[in-house]
Amino acid sequence: MKRFLNWILVGPPLRVLLVIAVLTGSLVGMPLIESLDLALFDRLVRLRPANSSDRVAVVAIDRESISRIGSWPWPRTYLAEMLELAAEKGATGIGLHLVLPAEEWNPGLAGMRSLRRKHGLDNRKSPLGRAFVEMEAAIDGDRSLREALGAGATVVAPYLMLRDARDAGDRGANIPPHLNWSNPEKNWQASLASLHNPFRDLCRPLAAKGLLTSFPDLAGQAPLQGHITIDDDFTGTPRYVSLLKEYDGKLFPSMALQLAGVADGKKNPYLKLDGGSLLLNGRPIATGDDFAVFVNPVTAAAIPQYAFADVVNGLLPEGALADRIVLIGLTFPTVTAGGVIHIPEPSPVVAAAAVVADLIAGTAIVRPYWGFLLEAAVLVYLGIFLVLVLPRLNLGLGALLQLLFFGSWAGAVTALLTLKGMWFQLAPHLVVLLAGLALIALQRYLTRGGQRFEDLKMLGLSFQSQGMLDMAFDKFRECPVGDKSMKEILYNLGLDFERKRMFNKAIAVYSHLLKGGRFKDAKKKVAELKEMEKAVVFGGNGSKDGTMVIGRGATAPTLGRYEIVRELGQGAMGTVYLGRDPKINREVAIKTLNLQEVEPDQLKEVKERFFREAEAAGRLNHPHIVTIYDAGEEHDLAYMAMEFLDGSDLSAHCTAKCLLPPGEVMRIAAEVAAALAYAHRNDVVHRDIKPSNLMLLANGQVKVTDFGIARVVNSSQTQTGTILGTPSYMSPEQVSGNRVKGASDLFSLGVVCYELLSGQKPFVGDSLGALMHNIANVKYTPLRKVKSDLPECCYAVVRKLLKKDVKDRYRNADEAAEALRKCIGKTG
Repeated sequence: MKRFLNWILVGPPLRVLLVIAVLTGSLVGMPLIESLDLALFDRLVRLRPANSSDRVAVVAIDRESISRIGSWPWPRTYLAEMLELAAEKGATGIGLHLVLPAEEWNPGLAGMRSLRRKHGLDNRKSPLGRAFVEMEAAIDGDRSLREALGAGATVVAPYLMLRDARDAGDRGANIPPHLNWSNPEKNWQASLASLHNPFRDLCRPLAAKGLLTSFPDLAGQAPLQGHITIDDDFTGTPRYVSLLKEYDGKLFPSMALQLAGVADGKKNPYLKLDGGSLLLNGRPIATGDDFAVFVNPVTAAAIPQYAFADVVNGLLPEGALADRIVLIGLTFPTVTAGGVIHIPEPSPVVAAAAVVADLIAGTAIVRPYWGFLLEAAVLVYLGIFLVLVLPRLNLGLGALLQLLFFGSWAGAVTALLTLKGMWFQLAPHLVVLLAGLALIALQRYLTRGGQRFEDLKMLGLSFQSQGMLDMAFDKFRECPVGDKSMKEILYNLGLDFERKRMFNKAIAVYSHLLKGGRFKDAKKKVAELKEMEKAVVFGGNGSKDGTMVIGRGATAPTLGRYEIVRELGQGAMGTVYLGRDPKINREVAIKTLNLQEVEPDQLKEVKERFFREAEAAGRLNHPHIVTIYDAGEEHDLAYMAMEFLDGSDLSAHCTAKCLLPPGEVMRIAAEVAAALAYAHRNDVVHRDIKPSNLMLLANGQVKVTDFGIARVVNSSQTQTGTILGTPSYMSPEQVSGNRVKGASDLFSLGVVCYELLSGQKPFVGDSLGALMHNIANVKYTPLRKVKSDLPECCYAVVRKLLKKDVKDRYRNADEAAEALRKCIGKTG
């Protein structure tokens, strides 16, 4: 019953409900999700560089202007004067960001009109009548304002789109021009552009319910009109501007859109809808739901603002308004007879100016119409992972995968915002991620008994897959051994210990497994392994004559990933085994070095020499050079996996009774020379060319092996003063301890050719010192005297290869190979 309650409370049903709730909230614009999303937007948008705002400016009715001119509202003659000043200073367009719904009440003007009518002074022809008319005009703010609308620059008059029809003004002739809906030809692009979230209007109705304009005379006189409605978010911050707002089945343009069109040099901007896309003077304008664009706080902060009082008093910097779109509006809260006018931050006029700047630059920030589909798809993916996949994973691993996916989504959203001005929601996905992980963690806490063992099992399997068998066994020992799946896991761990030749640890694993009862042949394996522990020797086990013995039925040991099949023989530095690469079922030869046989003070040098072969041959890829696949170190052995060669070395053909035909010797030498030429071009000098390092395969191909003392020419380590190699085949410069180059390998090749052709070595000595002296200083017996029936070219090639002076030999191995190949045809 408890498990059922836990399943209901924190199990899959609740996680499914979480995903459905968040998805629904994101589609309808739930305030909690919307506010979190906008908070993320405000932080990420700071990464976006500000647009150059040299095309837009704000004349601010700010604290300083109100304190210097007087309390708001001011006489409208001040506004008329500002429109004229802005036009004089070269403004391209002017946006009056102040709705004036009623005519100005002017007691002085009313008194003068009454006095003029009372005394019959309507006749402008009389001096007194003209004086009265002129005085009335001087104090008639509405008239001055109407006249200022045509002062030069294109002026856009304001109106408000209202959510409540009761606040609407007169629906008469002062209603501004609207944009009719269009019915373009439908295609996939048009369908995508007109794709809107069908649920968004449930929380925030998009269409306006009323319209409030300036008084009729002013509205009718304005060249252009545009709404100044800015949609606030839940904190009252100006957030969106609808470039086209629906009202009474029609679309009405915003002041920002009209001013952006005026900035293109159009006194009457051309607006059109094409397939749901908005065109301004023929160029497309990116918008989102309700044709909305974001107020960019970065751009808003960069908009230049000039105090109204400074402008009218001539304190404006030269050219401050020239060729700019100028918006005039309140930026400071003020008290009027109608109550307090609250001004948010940024002020609506500055927010509108920021939108105009973004529209002019083509960098407005929008939420694409179709964005809700992508957001929902990502959210559903996170939900599926949360409900179906995450409960089956280790909590840490699952959380990491979720975080990686969310990080990718957040990175994509950030990149699209900063580079393309497109915003997609992040908050719903973050809520699902954090809440989902919290539910999973709570569920595992409530069921921590069995889940703890599952976590330990998963952790142990992770260690086992990485080869950390001891750590895996430590975790498995904490799990109940009676569980059938646990028995299978322990049995496989025991097999892994066998493959690594850790028989005592394999015994420990099988013994622990048997505590839970019989399982497969675990009991038999314990007995076998105890016997093998006494008899098996691998890689010497401390004895030079040691070898490997695999007991019947035992698991084949491994070195790295390679399974050991059988011993092939003893190499120069250790035992060589036939192995198998289980991943690709390929036979390999595995050369081993028993590190226990090496004196501690020589261990570093010997290991470097062993792995130098892997470095030297591993960088070479040539048909006549043995291929090195892998190298590594495991416990007491260093190993090297290489190409398995089916053949024998040339040592058997160095006696007078088993000599090869001269043409065959020349062919073999030519292939060896070609291999050396390739090695020398890759900065590798072999330094130990001798018959036992040259393998003759069953198909007649020759392979150069054993780069154990090879020198990588560009290595930082020098071998000058160090004598390494097989004495009988060394070059004069090699026995002298000088730094050797590729020419040394050619001398050694000459010694091999001499021996393969005659069955004798060119240089011999009673002692190592005498031998080395003869190589460096004494002339050898000419090949012709030892073997007189060889083709002439054989003598010439060997003679040139065995020159004591490096300059007298072939210039390089390529030249030697060419000479050897030419000789093949002359041997008959």
